[in-house]
Amino acid sequence: MASLGLAYLEDSDSESNTDPDINPDTQSNPPSAQPEPDSLIQPLPPSTQPTCAITMALPPTDRTYATSDEAKDAINDFARPHGYAVTIRRSKTTKRGVKKTVRLICDRGRRPDACEHRPQPKKRINTNTMALECPFSMALRRDHGTGLWHVTIENPSHNHQPSPASTHAVQRTRELTNKREQIVTALRLGRTTRQIMAELHEADPDTAIIPRDIYSTRFRLKQLFPVKHTKSKK
Repeated sequence: MASLGLAYLEDSDSESNTDPDINPDTQSNPPSAQPEPDSLIQPLPPSTQPTCAITMALPPTDRTYATSDEAKDAINDFARPHGYAVTIRRSKTTKRGVKKTVRLICDRGRRPDACEHRPQPKKRINTNTMALECPFSMALRRDHGTGLWHVTIENPSHNHQPSPASTHAVQRTRELTNKREQIVTALRLGRTTRQIMAELHEADPDTAIIPRDIYSTRFRLKQLFPVKHTKSKK
């Protein structure tokens, strides 16, 4: 059998037009020849191509923090100019109820809740566009001896490009909490949303707050302090 294979390789050029038993489609790759490894790799269709791993700047892991909330805030402060944010996935506590481990993931690491086959209402806002199952993950661990929290990078890769802070609800909520008094005061003075946004952009061109945040604050303010309408006397 080996000699037949060699003869086939030696005479393939001369017999390609005369031997009717030879299939031209298989002539260049005879059965006895071993294909090269590269020839076995077939490109996947676009719908099944794996998502490229994107590495963004990583927060420092050589620092310690007094609490897990302090560590999470410091990580989000670092991540904001680099185009991402983190949120808590889950946490573990000891039998005494003391928190010992906190898992952090990218704010786009959730799985979309809506199914593709499920019909969506026409006027419903899609709230799952930010859920991309991003694999980025970190861990905050509390040292039993010192009580300080340490940061560990578990998966440094993202599956999306960096984006402005205004596209991350985590970053917007943090900034809105810090500037709430300023916004509430402006609302009580009768300022419009456009005027408040202009003032915020003038003070900080990179502000993450968007008009919808002002509308939400105005709505909650009206719920806390409803306006009482008095009937005029005739």
